[in-house]
Amino acid sequence: MGLLCLSVRSRRSGLQSLDKLPASRAEELLHKTLQLFPGAAGVALRTCNRFELYFSMPEGSVAAVERLLGSFPGDPLQEVLRGEAVVSHLFEVTAGLDSELIGEDEIQGQVRTALKSATSEGCVDPELSELFERAIHVGRKVRRETRLHAGVSSLSRLAIDQVVGGKTDLKSLRFGILGSGQLGMKILDRLLRDGVRDIVVTARTAERRRQLREEWKVRTVPPRQLTRELSQFDVLFCAADGERPLLTLTSRSLGSRKGALTVVDLGVPPNLELKGRPRKVRLVTMADLQVESRRISRRKAGAIRESQRIVREETRSYVRLQEEQDVARFAERLLAQAEKVAQEEGTKALSMLSSPQDAEAVIRGLSKSLIKRLLLPSIVTLRDLSPAERAKAIEVAERLLIRRPSD
Repeated sequence: MGLLCLSVRSRRSGLQSLDKLPASRAEELLHKTLQLFPGAAGVALRTCNRFELYFSMPEGSVAAVERLLGSFPGDPLQEVLRGEAVVSHLFEVTAGLDSELIGEDEIQGQVRTALKSATSEGCVDPELSELFERAIHVGRKVRRETRLHAGVSSLSRLAIDQVVGGKTDLKSLRFGILGSGQLGMKILDRLLRDGVRDIVVTARTAERRRQLREEWKVRTVPPRQLTRELSQFDVLFCAADGERPLLTLTSRSLGSRKGALTVVDLGVPPNLELKGRPRKVRLVTMADLQVESRRISRRKAGAIRESQRIVREETRSYVRLQEEQDVARFAERLLAQAEKVAQEEGTKALSMLSSPQDAEAVIRGLSKSLIKRLLLPSIVTLRDLSPAERAKAIEVAERLLIRRPSD
């Protein structure tokens, strides 16, 4: 099978590129590609800092899918990775080496969620599932064996630290959270663990609001009601999914409050639209967190090198295993095809003999012996080829020797 990845990420392209690529676009492109290439499987990974599609497919389809992904009108700095580069990249992503905040631990859960979602939709094959499961294993290994995740290791924690600064008594502040998705829930969880109890969370549906009240013991409101309560908050986190701003702030909407409202907009694209430059708003954006995260990342040079070493070793190990499995799968199919032909020919020969009971064992034994003598030397030679030569040889051999049921 061949591997491809279309990648647009903020560390390479900037946040502005991701603003134009919502999660719905990733799902749309994923399903379009799978419809055009029925033998392919895929996973969409869309987070605050990345828009990525991972595919596995028959080798004969790789070039065509690569051309399709290369023509995607996303960003001039987007990448289309192939083969081993896909494995290495996904391992780096899951280890936290490719995040805005190096060593952040939320990405592992996001990778797991992406795999689970694609699996539930029937988009994943065994090869792609195995790759993602191995990537999650690599992420855990890096976390266990290095200090890459030491210190601030999540976007939600960094966002909270940026807002409260040196304040230790968070219980005196009132928080609002726009959005009850994965990121919003991480912020809620961390605030609750810090002892905060005065929190209002928005959710679009009544059922979701009921669920939040029962599970988290917090007050919930519809998103539109949040606008009427802005004057009561000290800090507002915006962490909702959407293709356009969900909240508009004006001087009037802030009422007669004395202090400033701190708004942390973690939406990509942004959740917040400011009108009239209201002076009572202190805005913290993803770009602000990006600057701080890179400052933190520079202090982890030693852990980064050690983590990169682990990723390189795990990539080589995984690729070698896949190469061996490719040969084993090809050999199994080839031997099965040859044995089928031998049995058919043996049956024909038996029908021409006067004493088939005496000759059957001899003929079938001869057929199997011929198969092994003819095919096993080629399989042994196949193992000694380079990966590129091996892939080409398997592709050609499958065309020449292995017939499909429709043939």
